[in-house]
Amino acid sequence: MSNEQRVGLFFIGGLVVLFAAMAMTGEVRLLEDRYEVLVDFEDVHGLSAGSEVRVGGIPAGTVSGLEFVEGAVRARLAIDADITLHNTSEIYLDYQALSGTRFVAISLGDPGSPPLQPGTVLTGAELGGLTGAFEELQKVGASIRKVANSFGENQDALLTNLTAMIEENRRTLQSTMVSMEIITGRIADGAGTLGMLSTDDRLYTEMTDAFARVSLAAEHLEVISRRLSEGQGSLGRLLTDTALYDEARETMSQLRTSASSIDEIVTQVRSGQGTLGRLVNDDSLYRETEEAVRALGRTAETIEDQAPISIMGTAVGTLF
Repeated sequence: MSNEQRVGLFFIGGLVVLFAAMAMTGEVRLLEDRYEVLVDFEDVHGLSAGSEVRVGGIPAGTVSGLEFVEGAVRARLAIDADITLHNTSEIYLDYQALSGTRFVAISLGDPGSPPLQPGTVLTGAELGGLTGAFEELQKVGASIRKVANSFGENQDALLTNLTAMIEENRRTLQSTMVSMEIITGRIADGAGTLGMLSTDDRLYTEMTDAFARVSLAAEHLEVISRRLSEGQGSLGRLLTDTALYDEARETMSQLRTSASSIDEIVTQVRSGQGTLGRLVNDDSLYRETEEAVRALGRTAETIEDQAPISIMGTAVGTLF
């Protein structure tokens, strides 16, 4: 065997040993089946072919290629055959905190959902992490710069308008300040109701006494309410004992019975039944009574006219 052949065999053996070592450390998975999943992203932000794919946080494949498809970036993911993805699995970009290396993260999804078929095209989630935060911060910074520029452009006009407004209202402001000074002076001197409130503490004392009386009244009300709830006293018994209620119902029942009897009597009287009914409805007794009174009056008049004659006859008969 020539030296060239020996060198070639040694080189080939070194490559075999190298690939075997990489396969054992997990860097390259040889002799292992994989299936392809296609994912469309709006922006891969530095993702490249050969980047790692993690399922549930565990390395489970690589990015085999990237291409532009219909306004999106399509990533071809080579997933290990022993990893089962589902239709509910979510795919998004992530990065390693220290190195910033991009990789594709896939969630396990719902085990009860159908498994993901090879060649299925999915849509990746929006970019998160620090890069997304930096982009949002850049947008905020741009907005702040825009506001600052607008303020810088309009500050002269704003100051001019502010100065003009102050000049126009200077007299009003001065008058208001003088009035405020007078009012505060009067309050400090104890003038008026507000001044007395700020200098005289009698109102505070009276309010304190009033609150004390209110508190005492509240205590009394609490005692009264407790006694009522316990059924003490006449009012407490009215609130807790139903005997009076039962008696009242019985009395009302008797009143209803009496009312029915009275109504029946009144009906009979109206219809002229009985002596009372005839007295109420028939006026013949009134007319007879009136005639008897008249006759009695005539009799009394006759007796009055004949009384002197009778007396004289009696006297004559006595004398003779």
